[in-house]
Amino acid sequence: MDDEEVMRDAIGTMLESLGYAVTRLGDGNEVLLHFQDARVKGESFAAVILDLTIPGGMGGKETAQAIRKIDGTVPIFISSGYAEDPMLADPEKYGCTGSISKPYIKAELAALLEKHLGESNSGKG
Repeated sequence: MDDEEVMRDAIGTMLESLGYAVTRLGDGNEVLLHFQDARVKGESFAAVILDLTIPGGMGGKETAQAIRKIDGTVPIFISSGYAEDPMLADPEKYGCTGSISKPYIKAELAALLEKHLGESNSGKG
């Protein structure tokens, strides 16, 4: 999830090149609707990557909290250009699995996912 289309496309392309199926969404409300719909259909996600700040919409912190009420196990990663934000420094305190500071490159994203998901999750949504 990212409010900037160019970021959604860039991150999505990186994830696809790593073998993941990607859903690109712009705010937390869209994420929650899609997440709940997928659960009803029996679909799962390898992980959720959330932008911390969504101007005029539900941001990463609120979205992560709402997802945790639905699913306590799905890996959630918080992403932001605000490196000084406490949520990036201690993502677990806020119910997230890990964090990554923007801008980042494919190798950094791959390392984060490998660390927390392992290579066996590649290809899942």
